[in-house]
Amino acid sequence: MNKFNFFTCSLLLFNSYLCGKLDVNRPEAKPTIELSRLRNAIRTIGDFFGNEALGFQALLPHNQYFIEAIITELDMQDYCIEIRGMSNFAQALFGRTNAFVVPSCFGQKFHAFLFISEDWFESLSEESKEALVKHELMHLKHNHVAKKAIFSWASALSFLALKKLIINPVFDLNNPDFMRRKDLKAINACAFFMCLLGWVLVDAKFSRFIEHEADIEAAKTMNHTEGFVDLFTNIKENTRDPYSRFTVKRFLQKIDDFFGSYFSTHPDLDERIEYMKNFKCIA
Repeated sequence: MNKFNFFTCSLLLFNSYLCGKLDVNRPEAKPTIELSRLRNAIRTIGDFFGNEALGFQALLPHNQYFIEAIITELDMQDYCIEIRGMSNFAQALFGRTNAFVVPSCFGQKFHAFLFISEDWFESLSEESKEALVKHELMHLKHNHVAKKAIFSWASALSFLALKKLIINPVFDLNNPDFMRRKDLKAINACAFFMCLLGWVLVDAKFSRFIEHEADIEAAKTMNHTEGFVDLFTNIKENTRDPYSRFTVKRFLQKIDDFFGSYFSTHPDLDERIEYMKNFKCIA
């Protein structure tokens, strides 16, 4: 259910550009752009993530068939989705109660990976499994990774432009004579920090919007929302993973605990449970 931030997406784009000449043998996914180099570059992104670090083991047959049946139900066979179990490294990084998709950032109907924490997946009810898988597939169907990357870069550039074109002239921060004064250096640092903080808040808000959209679009394909309610309740009960060995993750957990949902990339679980209880399915 996590998604990658704009820096990760940008790294993938750059990686795909460097590896664009590689002839990666992947099953065809009915691409809408008939450029072989671009197709291979997109598949290279999948290879970049489809490695031992995040998980390379196939799921148990009954889980594999269950997910493939949902893919068929949603008429998403042409997305060429490879299903993998999350490795111990991925679970430590993203949490045991998790699943995520790694699609092409260039388009909707290309090669993609769906990573599942299988030991946790096995503990879920059939309805919760359906809700989880459909939520992740909605990220693919609505091209959320590409939208998130574009929004993140656009908002970052907007805040940089705000500082450069408005804040700097107001305080004359572009004047090298003034910049030698400690008070103006402090103002410059504070202005940069405030712009950075604004970007982080806006970016997190957009991430929460995307997650909400994936929830709603998935619920529209179901006859009931009990699966979502059970899923979010399960995540809430198991949300606190063992003390992480990743310093950045521990730091982000402390920020989230202190500031609440403002910096969160996902809606609050109680909020998600509430709007799913009130959602009227039309499937």
